[in-house]
Amino acid sequence: MNDDSWAEQGHKAHQGIEPIRFLIGSWSGEGQSHGVQVKGTLVVTPILDGTWLQATETLTEIESNNTSVDLCFYRWHEKAESLQVFQFYEHAHLSTLLVEATSNGFRWVTGPLSPQLVFSKTDAGFQYESGTEGQPESVTQMSYVRA
Repeated sequence: MNDDSWAEQGHKAHQGIEPIRFLIGSWSGEGQSHGVQVKGTLVVTPILDGTWLQATETLTEIESNNTSVDLCFYRWHEKAESLQVFQFYEHAHLSTLLVEATSNGFRWVTGPLSPQLVFSKTDAGFQYESGTEGQPESVTQMSYVRA
């Protein structure tokens, strides 16, 4: 790869990840997950040359104090010309999904009958909701503000 194409790839990667850069920073939130009230922290950090974002979310059940951690890496996939997320969570689970910008945030593109995850900016920060099409209630709903 010559220097020009290397620099161009980096430029495209920075442009491609721009729609989700509003997440960078430390956040605190509350909501519900699987019918249980939870509080959460989310820390989003640019890594390497800033073309990757690392997002670590910790959810703690308010009554039981049980904690779960979700680790995501976002990047621009040059060949597919799209944002991608690699999600790691407990029990050695890994998801690789496309991410689509929306008018007010972004969403993870998941398969049929899979929970749909939608992030939306709010006046105070952002919220996300995960639910399955045709189901009346969200699986998870969180509202975050800057910590």
